[in-house]
Amino acid sequence: MTKKYIGIVIEGIEDIAAKEVQGKRKEKGRILFEELKKEYATVDTVYEVEEEYTFTDQEDLLEQIQKKKWVIEEPFRVTCKRQGDHLFNANDIEKEVGALIYEQGHKVSLKEPKTILFVDIQDNKCMLGKLIQDNLDKRAYRVRRNNTGISASLAAAVLRDANFPEEETLFDPYSKDGVLVIEAKKLGSKQVYANDFNENNLRNAKINAKMAKISIEWQSPVTVDNIITNLWVPARIEKSKEYAIQFLEESKNRVKKRLILITNWKELEKEIPKGWIMEKKRIVNRVEVNYVFYLKRSS
Repeated sequence: MTKKYIGIVIEGIEDIAAKEVQGKRKEKGRILFEELKKEYATVDTVYEVEEEYTFTDQEDLLEQIQKKKWVIEEPFRVTCKRQGDHLFNANDIEKEVGALIYEQGHKVSLKEPKTILFVDIQDNKCMLGKLIQDNLDKRAYRVRRNNTGISASLAAAVLRDANFPEEETLFDPYSKDGVLVIEAKKLGSKQVYANDFNENNLRNAKINAKMAKISIEWQSPVTVDNIITNLWVPARIEKSKEYAIQFLEESKNRVKKRLILITNWKELEKEIPKGWIMEKKRIVNRVEVNYVFYLKRSS
């Protein structure tokens, strides 16, 4: 019987992540595939799925799970990821499911388990299986992290979606901790530039690039084929929206081909200058909502 795996991804990048693993979109923030990879760029968690349930409440779910006879390498523990409105939390499910499996005669170890059973709950649906890998969005090179930075898996997804030709120049003017340009280099871009008006950000980006053993041109080119950046617009700074609009205007004379913006400001689309063709995607990472604006010059 062919094993099936679920990848948990950021909501809004399912099709991009599915393409990476040669799978397909299954649910919101979930993809289904059949072959494991050594590395993942756009996937955050991978588990082997064994059971699927639809339930009405906690009691109904536990009654269904109780019927499963587990064959596992001991000791085990249970981890739950829950999304939706329920009268229970993830800890409740971990304790209750763990007790059911313990009653089947399996040993438990919360600190050093050989098997981690994964309970994945979305609204009234539940998938149950064995955890393969977790925290894949964390990168070893990212020793310095900007508090307004995006996840590495989102950076990788947007870059894969953009599919920049490797010979085209790429520039991130607000590089923060450097995740976009580092992921771009890892993906194959050859001419990558980065800068940041904040010297601390630039220093951190350089440290991360060094950790990744990536070479970046730390300067601002006069013109460039493509710009990609995380344009964070903090509501508490009164003039931040003005600065964002000014950046859009300045980019008209700098960008030859495409401008890709990852931003928390939904209304940015109302400020897009004439002469650009726009595509927008809504991205949800846990409770954080961002928007990706793909802009290219109209012919």
